[in-house]
Amino acid sequence: MKKCASDMQGGVVSGKMTRGEGFLLVLWVLLALVSRLALLIVTDWVIDSDEAIVGLMGKHIAEGRGWPIFYYGQPYMGSIESTLAALVFLFTGPCNIALKAVPLVFSIALVPLAFFLARRLSGAFAGHLAAVFVAIGPAALVHWSGMARGGFIELVALGTLAFMLAGPMLAPERPGKGTVFALGVVLGLMWWMNNQSIFYLVAIALIVAIHYLCCFDWRGALSDVGLVLVGFFLGGGPFWYYNLVLKPHYRTFEHLSGGVEAGAAFEHFSGFLFYSLPILTGGRRFWSREDIFTGSSLIVCFAYFVLLAAPLLVPRVSVFHPGASKGEGVRQRLLLGRGLYLFLILTPVIFSLSKFGYLFEAPRYLLPLYTVLPVLVAAGAVSLWRSSVVILRLLSFVSCGLIICVHGYSQYQQLLQPPGQPFVYGGERVASDHREVLSLLKQRGVSHLQTNYWIGYRLAFESEETITFSRFNEPRSLRISEYESCQPQCLMTAPYLLTVAQAGAFAKGLGALGYRFQVEKVGTYMLLSNVRPVSVFGRSLSVSDYQVTATNGQELLEQLRDGNRETRWGSGAPQAPGMKLSVSFVEPQRIAGMVIDHGEWNHDRSRGMVIEGIGGDGTRHLLLDTVNNYAIDSEDPRLELHFSPLELVGVELTVTAGHEIFDWSVAELEFFQSAD
Repeated sequence: MKKCASDMQGGVVSGKMTRGEGFLLVLWVLLALVSRLALLIVTDWVIDSDEAIVGLMGKHIAEGRGWPIFYYGQPYMGSIESTLAALVFLFTGPCNIALKAVPLVFSIALVPLAFFLARRLSGAFAGHLAAVFVAIGPAALVHWSGMARGGFIELVALGTLAFMLAGPMLAPERPGKGTVFALGVVLGLMWWMNNQSIFYLVAIALIVAIHYLCCFDWRGALSDVGLVLVGFFLGGGPFWYYNLVLKPHYRTFEHLSGGVEAGAAFEHFSGFLFYSLPILTGGRRFWSREDIFTGSSLIVCFAYFVLLAAPLLVPRVSVFHPGASKGEGVRQRLLLGRGLYLFLILTPVIFSLSKFGYLFEAPRYLLPLYTVLPVLVAAGAVSLWRSSVVILRLLSFVSCGLIICVHGYSQYQQLLQPPGQPFVYGGERVASDHREVLSLLKQRGVSHLQTNYWIGYRLAFESEETITFSRFNEPRSLRISEYESCQPQCLMTAPYLLTVAQAGAFAKGLGALGYRFQVEKVGTYMLLSNVRPVSVFGRSLSVSDYQVTATNGQELLEQLRDGNRETRWGSGAPQAPGMKLSVSFVEPQRIAGMVIDHGEWNHDRSRGMVIEGIGGDGTRHLLLDTVNNYAIDSEDPRLELHFSPLELVGVELTVTAGHEIFDWSVAELEFFQSAD
């Protein structure tokens, strides 16, 4: 205990910040602000639908419509960002600029946080280097600095603050209770904010626990642990209320539980090394496997590696000692530095073992690495520069220059080719400007649409919810269920707003299902309206009007016609091409359509099926081929088919695409005469 204390005398920061240091820090902050504002201005402050969810949550909070604990439809991402947005909206009203201002402020705050953390470890020069690495950050950091996606960049800023607060807990004497409590509160807020907080919790807990076990008796350790836990549960109070009080309990844990198999974890870690790292360091862009220039990934990753490996290159020079006397806080800095390295190692490991590890080509779940990368790289650069070996000093200078140049060029490339909106269909993206669309919809008095997730939530926010929508096709994530409460009545009249290629595929599918419609171009989209069937259903055929035979499951056929959606006919074997349901009418019927209802067995719907009508002379009429029909909603258990009335003696349903696991099941099969 005495030895531990004697090794760690002195403060955690090497002297007070001078006026010159303060001036430079302000300069780096302004540089960061300019680089981030440049991208936001170039992109006209455009948001995507995931950001629109945060904006809609903020709008609802500001209007007093309730306070959501988590991101809508996602019980593991806290509502801190939307709550802060709501405060801004009280003064500005809901708008893109106000929404993006929240993450922007935190991203700018990351500059001084990185400065002070690096300064604490290796002195003022390391602090300035770290601030520069953040200010002239890689394109990924700059891009996410303005993304209001539920607290990603906010978590990085708070995580850096958590390491700052953890520093005093590594001192020779027990820290003040205020610091201990504050650390607990910050970690609790992070725990509620985003599941990525686990990276910080594990690294900080391990390094502080090791220090306490070595330096303090168990009574003092338990006292501080208790205080941290109190702060942790208070800071994360909404999380615990949601999971322990509201029913069903533990929803967040159930949603996030479960890891991955060893093979998948290895694939994720390989993806981290070969895809995530080049993106995070600026050598590539999100979702890209192409370098921003030839060899950029190799160059910048090598420069990072050299500076991160400085403790191995210069073992006699302390990376975390600013050159002061031997006993001045060396052990304390060393422990904090080891904690940062531990974080650097554990983060990709935990990421690879998680269910989010497959996102290595869009590593937003690895953004917390921006807490430690600038700091450790800066500390490594300073340690190499302190070496008496000229080549190591030159290596430090060149590596820093390469990193800054690659970062800057990646930002420049991003300004020339700003990140696009999400893809919708066939390589087509969401429009960056919805003003023309909103104007036309307002003129037409349209208040509800059927459209894609990536289009719909943006329109809802940008129109201040005068326009809502029902989800069309993928993705199916449901964020605001009230938007779709009008089903099915308003869906019969709600127009479809689709991209051009999407509209073409959908129109073809609608035609095959027997619908007419009107089409017009609206901005970069197509509006399909006045959708109506070519025939109107009349009388439904009674059970006595037809008989059904099948190649499989003969004993269950009566359940096709019993009027009960809770019973079904099933093939009793996995779907295979050639399976048939054959319908014979007792006497020729003038048929105008049919309904195949899968009831509760929608997962057993055919993966591909041809429906043919059989005329009295044996002529076969192709009524529908379900393969590649974009208008068929696989989530809707009810398939409704209309066609011009035909005189038929039977209908045949033939499976054309198999499935190795699922049976072929139908709950109800109905036929309708024409109402004309």
